Amino acid sequence: MRRLSWTLVPIALLACAPALAAPASAPPAGPMEQRAQRIRSRVLREKVGLNDDKAQKVEVILNRYAPERRRLALQIRDGRQKIPRADDPE
Repeated sequence: MRRLSWTLVPIALLACAPALAAPASAPPAGPMEQRAQRIRSRVLREKVGLNDDKAQKVEVILNRYAPERRRLALQIRDGRQKIPRADDPE
């Protein structure tokens, strides 16, 4: 069970990353971003089993690297769009 928890942590965090990736200097989060942050907090506490102190520390780290995750996600998306499709008649 413990091993399963540690496997789910990165998956849960990566799944939330695109929704939460916003620059630190961004305007106040909209309702969608606030909802995603509440879900992430709940996942860290209930599913992963972190106490409040550890969950807050993880959230600080996730927020610190959010701009870089956003940049990388956009870079990956752009790269995928440039790959020609196999069924393209070109």
